[in-house]
Amino acid sequence: DSFRVVALKKEVLAGIMRSVHGNKWTLKDVTKTMEDKGRLLNWYREHGQYHPTTGKLVINKQIPARIISNQCGISKVSRLQYIMSKTKRLISREQSTLMTRCNRCAKIKTHARRGRLTATDANRLMESHMDGVKKEREYVNSHFAKSEADTEYLHLTIDDMSNIATKLPHQIDSRAKLIPDNLLVRADLTAAVHAKKGSNGGNITDILLDVCNLYGSTVNSTLGFLLSTLQRCDMLPSTLHIQYDGAKANKNKVFFATLAHLVHMQMFSTVIVHFLPSGHSHAHADRFFSVVRKVLNSEELYTPGDLVNSLSAMKGVRSVRLDRLSFDFKKWAEDQIGRELDGCFESMHFSFENKNDDVIMSHRPFGSSEMDTKTVVMKRLEGTPNWLAR
Repeated sequence: DSFRVVALKKEVLAGIMRSVHGNKWTLKDVTKTMEDKGRLLNWYREHGQYHPTTGKLVINKQIPARIISNQCGISKVSRLQYIMSKTKRLISREQSTLMTRCNRCAKIKTHARRGRLTATDANRLMESHMDGVKKEREYVNSHFAKSEADTEYLHLTIDDMSNIATKLPHQIDSRAKLIPDNLLVRADLTAAVHAKKGSNGGNITDILLDVCNLYGSTVNSTLGFLLSTLQRCDMLPSTLHIQYDGAKANKNKVFFATLAHLVHMQMFSTVIVHFLPSGHSHAHADRFFSVVRKVLNSEELYTPGDLVNSLSAMKGVRSVRLDRLSFDFKKWAEDQIGRELDGCFESMHFSFENKNDDVIMSHRPFGSSEMDTKTVVMKRLEGTPNWLAR
C-alpha cells in the first residue's frame, strides 16, 4: 500500500501522462484502489483541476466522482494536453457558443466554419449585422438621455442576472466547505435600471431577488416585476419606454396585450418596448451588474439577508425585494387574445398608443429605422387578473 501511494504521488506531481481505459488505469503493474482515489481527490481539491471540456482551471470546487475515476494519476498539465488533443472540435464548438448567443452571429460563424461562406463574405455579413446592433444601441442611448431630461418620459432597462455570486454562501472558505453542495442557496437577480438619478448618486435601480427560483422565468413574473417597479415611482410619466431582451417570458402575446391594457386604462398615453437581439447585452444593466459582481466578490455572504443588505447599500439602489406581485396575467389574457398578434414577433420594436379610443400597436424590425412599420388594432381586455396563489 505504501509503495502504491508513493508511486501515485510521484506520477501526479511529475506530470507523467498515463493511458486511460474506462475506469481503470495501471501504474507499474499496480491497480489503483478506492483509497488512492480519495487521496487524489484531496490533492485535486488543493491544487485545482482542468475542466474536461472547456480546459479552464477550476480551483477549490467539488470534482465529480466520474472525472476523478477517469483521471487518477494525471497531472493538471498532462490533463490539459489530453483535452486539447482529444476534444479539439468540442472545445471549438463550445467557444463559439460562449462568444455569442445571438442567432445571427452563430449562423454566420457556423456557415463560415463549415465552408458554406468564404472568410470575406462572413466578415461582410458580420460587419453589417454589428452595424445594425450599434445603431440599435445608439437608439436606446438617445431615449435614455431623453428620459434623464424629461419628467414625462421614463426609460427602463430590465434584465436578469442568473445565479448571482454563483451560490450562497458566496465565498468558498473553510466554513462554506462544510455545507453540502445541495444545501447551498441559489438566487437570481432581476434589475430595473431607471434613466433617472437617485438621491445617493447613480441611476435609480429596483432589484428583485428570486431566492431558490421560486418564480422562474414566465410572463407572470415579468409583468409582476414591471408593475411592482412602477408602483415605486412617485409619479407615472405619460410615456413609458422599456428595453428587454427577446426571451419568451418577455416577448409574447400576453405581455403585449397587458401593455395595451395599461394604455386602455389611461395609465400611460404611450408605451414603447424595444428588444435587443438575443445574445447582445444591455449596456446600462451590464454596467450595474459589473458593480454587483465587484461588491459580491469582495464580501462573504452566508444568508439571503446578508445579500439583501449588501445590495441595498449600493449606489443608486432604491429597493431590494424578495417577492413580486403574483397575478395570473396569462390565464386572464390568454382566452381574450385573438389572432391579431400573429406574425408580429419577428419585429424588435413595438409601440402602443391610444387613438380614437382604440389602442394601436405599431411594430417594425428595428427601433433605429421606421421602415416596414405595420399596425394592429389591439383588442380591449375585460376584467382583472386573479391573485396567483403559491
